[in-house]
Amino acid sequence: MKYFPNPLNITYFETIKSVEIYTIFGKKVIAKAFEEREVKIDLSNFISGTYAVRIVTENASPFIKVIKSKITSIKLKPVSIKETDFLLANT
Repeated sequence: MKYFPNPLNITYFETIKSVEIYTIFGKKVIAKAFEEREVKIDLSNFISGTYAVRIVTENASPFIKVIKSKITSIKLKPVSIKETDFLLANT
């Protein structure tokens, strides 16, 4: 997997079915459907903060962590997040 900052460019070895972006509190702020191996999402209108990005493919759903700062730079770091982590955050 490769990913780069704004616009968020994600390249995956499988076809990406959808991308979902969540706040640190588990609230889904965007969900977009795709049928591509490379996708772009504009994050310029997002407020500063930490986001979890879920990349959904036919066989996997990895998460990456995105940190957007006030100066519009974005730092990306792969993380291991389970879907249940967000379910617990919403209860």
